[in-house]
Amino acid sequence: MFKFFKRSQETNPEVIRLNNKGNELFSNNEPQKALDCFNQSVDIDPSYADTYYSRGIVYSSLNQHKNAVDNFKIAISYEPNDEYLYLAMVKSLLALNDYKNLDMCYSNILRLNPKSTFACHGKISACFKIGDYKEVIKSCSMLLKSDSNSAFAFYYRASSYNRISQFKKAIPDFIQAIENIDNFQEDKYLPYLGLANAYQKLGDTDKMNNYLVKAREYGYKH
Repeated sequence: MFKFFKRSQETNPEVIRLNNKGNELFSNNEPQKALDCFNQSVDIDPSYADTYYSRGIVYSSLNQHKNAVDNFKIAISYEPNDEYLYLAMVKSLLALNDYKNLDMCYSNILRLNPKSTFACHGKISACFKIGDYKEVIKSCSMLLKSDSNSAFAFYYRASSYNRISQFKKAIPDFIQAIENIDNFQEDKYLPYLGLANAYQKLGDTDKMNNYLVKAREYGYKH
């Protein structure tokens, strides 16, 4: 599904015609022909953001995610304050496991839409993947100010404390995640497993074993 932009940016009428034709071809499941239209459009006006957005959408649908990201980035260079462009790029960045650029993408969505829970969760996950645990802790703490029962935020903040060897700080957050386990959208054994790891590092094998049992009850297989 294409988003049709309403912008002040002007271009050659032939570019508009080609883009409209390309959008129609893509909607009719003819992506290669759509790409031909968008390629011609770029040749006429290489600075029109809509063309790169549309071409990125087609590449993404063909699982050519590197090409998709390249096109979205060019579109963003001309329209850096369009939230929709960053949202469109998320799918391809996830497919590429490009967490550094995902962090950039989610950060810009939050810049444009500070209340976006989707972007906040995405940024936390991306930062955790790249090992930026201090940023995860900061972002989780901010999220908890607006959602004090977020099991997601408690879990990722606790997991980050574990990663930086602050095990005593991790424990109460894991417990809070467990107390709000019904709104935890990931594998529910994870907070129990995190607690087991924290207690293992602190040398409390009884509590470690107790939480390993709970983790297995929730599906942990090891």
